[in-house]
Formats: sequence, C-alpha cells, structure tokens
Amino acid sequence: MRTFMLTSLIIVLLTGCSASQLTPSPEQTISVPTGTSPSSSILSGKILYIVPGDTVHVFVADPDGNGAFLVLSGAGIRTAALSPDGKLVAYIIDDILYVKDLTDGSTRQLLSEPISGFFKRMEWSPDSEWIGFDCLVNGISEICAVNIPNGLLNILTNVKSFGAQFLDGATFGSWNEDGSKIVYCLKVSNSQGGVPSTRFMILNIKDSSSIGFMDEKNNLGIVNYGCPVYQSNTQFILFTAKQHTKYMIFSASITGENITRITDSLLSYDIHDPIVVSPTGEYFLANAAKQDSNELIDVPTLFSADGQIVIQLELPGAQVLSWVHE
Repeated sequence: MRTFMLTSLIIVLLTGCSASQLTPSPEQTISVPTGTSPSSSILSGKILYIVPGDTVHVFVADPDGNGAFLVLSGAGIRTAALSPDGKLVAYIIDDILYVKDLTDGSTRQLLSEPISGFFKRMEWSPDSEWIGFDCLVNGISEICAVNIPNGLLNILTNVKSFGAQFLDGATFGSWNEDGSKIVYCLKVSNSQGGVPSTRFMILNIKDSSSIGFMDEKNNLGIVNYGCPVYQSNTQFILFTAKQHTKYMIFSASITGENITRITDSLLSYDIHDPIVVSPTGEYFLANAAKQDSNELIDVPTLFSADGQIVIQLELPGAQVLSWVHE
C-alpha cells in the first residue's frame, strides 16, 4: 500500500487465472409491469443518484426514486457516494475530496491536495472507515482509498508493474461484505496496440496483493467488459459486456467460472454501467433505455437478481451510484 504521506510502496502480486467458457442462460421474455412497485419492505434503504449537466445535481431518494431531496449541486462534481448509514455523502469536486454530513449540513475536506482521475466509481467500505475509488498516479489509473480517521490517501495497486501504459490501468468495482477485499477491473494495452483487454481482479486489503480471476481474452463469446461489482454474498459478481450486438448483464463466480447472461438477449437496447446492487442482493439497478418511448433516453432500471425488469425509475438521464441500508 502506498500513501501520499511518508509511506512505502508495496508491490502488488498478480497471478492470472483463466475463466470457463460462456454458458448463457435460456432465452426468456421480459415484460415491464405497469402496476405498483415492489413493497417498501423489499425496496428498503436509500439510493444516491446524480443528474449530469453543466451543473451536476446529487440526490438521495427511496430506491424507487420517490422522496428525492437535493444534497449537492455544482459544476465540478465528478462523483459521489452515500455512506452505509445514509448520513454522509463523499464527493469529488474540482479534484478535491469532501464529506458532507446530511444530519447538520456541515462539510469537511478530507484531502489537502487535489487528486486526479476518471473517478468512474467510488464507494464507502462497509465499516465507513475508508472511501475507495480509482485515481490517476503518473498518468495511470490505480485503485485508491482514503482512510477517514487519518485523512491519508493510499495507493493500493501498482499496475504499471504489470504492463499498464499511459491511460491504462484499474477501475474500482466494489468492496466485499466485510471490507477485506475490493473487486476491480484492469485494462492493459497489448504490445501491438489496439483496444486494451480487461482482466477482473480481487485486491486483498491486508497485504495489497491482487489475484486475477477472469480475462476477457479467454471468453470469446463476450467482449468489452465493464467493471465488476460484488453480489451480496460476494461469491459472485455482476458485470456488463457485449454479446453479438448488444450490451447485457452477466454473472460469474469469483473463480471466473459459471459465466451466465442474466438479462434477456431479446431486449432491443443496451444496458449500461453503473450496476448498483441492493443491500439484500435481491435487486440491482443499471441504466437502460426507457420502455414504450420513441426517444433513446437512458433511465435507471430496477432488475430482480435473475435479470427480470421490475420497474423503471422516472429519472431520465440519471445515474444511481449508491444503494445503502440506511
């Protein structure tokens, strides 16, 4: 682990592991219910979503999108995440990391120096001691985490050691249920150029070692992997990938086996990141085109764990980034 304050670099150990061949699930027909949403006892907790634009707006709401209230607004907001208890929001604006307390409205700056990066994902650890995300270090994206008590930025990977070049690197996925591991994806350009290939990795927080468990090059049936997130039991992951002409959601074990398409291949639209899993693991949210519309408008869409559409949130263009117990 590296920190930006008098800490040493621990070289990450990486081993590759081939994955099993794709085993798609049977075809299924999905209809969008027109009735009521699942009961509030099932859709428990709170979600955090952002609405991009010249001014970015950040809201906290019930999982069906109702009861939304604005918590942040600003032109330079890059990403945000809701703490496990639903009381704090971490966000990056103008490359500075802040935490806002929703109970009293106070805000504090966690890091004294700016950080750079694509900031594709950010998430609190289950014990609320860490905030994990991806950030740029010398032009390469690494898995990073800020320790809340001491305010230090820790660089948890060193992907340059494994062939990553400028603008290659790691993208944060999610923490496991006890906060001891992070699943992430690693993109590395090949020596002949072309599109970087993607590997799925598990980072052990204790010793900063990484193990590869799935490689895009070994699964010829699906391409253009998105970044994985843990399902609730953390023995399986969800990720987006392209099969034939469409992006769909797949599941796999953390050994790289049992790769299964779980959303319907007959749907006429792509499904996009980010994937956000409910605290119970019974549902997940991802972005998909609005049904029964002539316009290609992405909306957060609630799926059951087996890939059935449950409801589509009336939040055109929004991206759900967190779903917590509250």
